[in-house]
Amino acid sequence: DAVMGDEPFASRLLAKDSVFFLANLAEPETAKTIAGSNFLHAAIETRGNMIKTNPVAVEKMVRMLKRSLHWVETHSAEEIADTIGVLDLEERESLVMALKKYPRAYSRDGKLSTAQLKETELFFHHGNQGDSSAQDLRLEEMVNDTWAGRKE
Repeated sequence: DAVMGDEPFASRLLAKDSVFFLANLAEPETAKTIAGSNFLHAAIETRGNMIKTNPVAVEKMVRMLKRSLHWVETHSAEEIADTIGVLDLEERESLVMALKKYPRAYSRDGKLSTAQLKETELFFHHGNQGDSSAQDLRLEEMVNDTWAGRKE
């Protein structure tokens, strides 16, 4: 069995000898060898009819996310752990370690990049070879970056 996991959970499991890494996509030398490894790990998602019928709520959510990302960018790992109230020492240490070790895990500005969308699509297509409906998926047709913006 294999699972894809993000930080800090992956490193916590590794430290407990509960897993071993087949590939660590956070390590640049490994990521270079895997097609589409710079894929999106997270995004705000909603239905198209929500965007159409309640754009004010969608815009508000994007603004809140962008403010949160800016706050994360301007505070230390320790301050982040303190603010969100991580009391368990092991959990706190792993969160602080992950935030320090992988400072680019979160977008600094909330904007999507065309390159990252292409990487995500490539990763998805590569992982679903033989599935024609998966191969037909085009992320550009699914993304609305009206409020978050786009960077090249």
